[in-house]
Amino acid sequence: MDIGQIAKVGSGSLLIGSIIGLVIFVILLIYHYTVKPILPFLPSSQVMYESLPQYQYKTLYTSSPAPNNTALDFSSITDFNPNEFTLSFDVFINGTYKSTTVPRVLLYFSIDPVNITSNSFKEYKVDSTEIPSILNGNQTDILNTFSNTNFIVYMDPVKNDLKIGLVTNNGTSNVLELLPTVNNVPINQPFQITIIKSNKFVEIYKNKLLVTTYKIRNPSILIVSTAKLYSPISFIADTIKIGNIQYFNNIITSSQVRSSTNPIKGKSFFTTS
Repeated sequence: MDIGQIAKVGSGSLLIGSIIGLVIFVILLIYHYTVKPILPFLPSSQVMYESLPQYQYKTLYTSSPAPNNTALDFSSITDFNPNEFTLSFDVFINGTYKSTTVPRVLLYFSIDPVNITSNSFKEYKVDSTEIPSILNGNQTDILNTFSNTNFIVYMDPVKNDLKIGLVTNNGTSNVLELLPTVNNVPINQPFQITIIKSNKFVEIYKNKLLVTTYKIRNPSILIVSTAKLYSPISFIADTIKIGNIQYFNNIITSSQVRSSTNPIKGKSFFTTS
């Protein structure tokens, strides 16, 4: 065997050895951070998790869907925060068509429940094919009808599109900032939405996967801590239900969304209740 062949065999063996070593190191790394710290030259998972956001949380309506227009009771949380929070909830749309122009409101903050009684309440008061992403009181009924909230979650009046709006102030008046729509949500199949709201940004997750990161354009309005979170408006009856609702009094990380929010409920949770 000549020197060239020996070198070729040696380099091949070295490459295989390097790959095996890398695989072993990756396995040890995963074990170090998920089971037990074993690599002294790396920080332990305990040190890493100490920097994660701390929070209190409460879960409501895990046995049956929430009744319409009902205040969600998070009073056991000592530091209830309606301005920076995380909210996770399951949604079920039964596919029943309801002829209406009313935005199908699912969640909002308020001092008292908002009672919608007619089709006069409109998402857009303007007649235009190009709807701006920031609306004022002359362009939408939402701002005046839901006057004690800093955010609102609703379904499009007709399409199966879920929308989230933030109430902010542009220096002159309150405006509604509409986040990118969560298009074509499932019908007759539960899905989960998680909203992480800070004073600077909002993240939206669908079934624990990030779908939108939105930078808030104007300062968020601050609402009083006595405001309560309300369930879907009575006007939509049982065409849309929510349940398995979790409120966290702080923003959380994407890893915490995956690990700390509840598993999605099955269809029977909504159809047999």
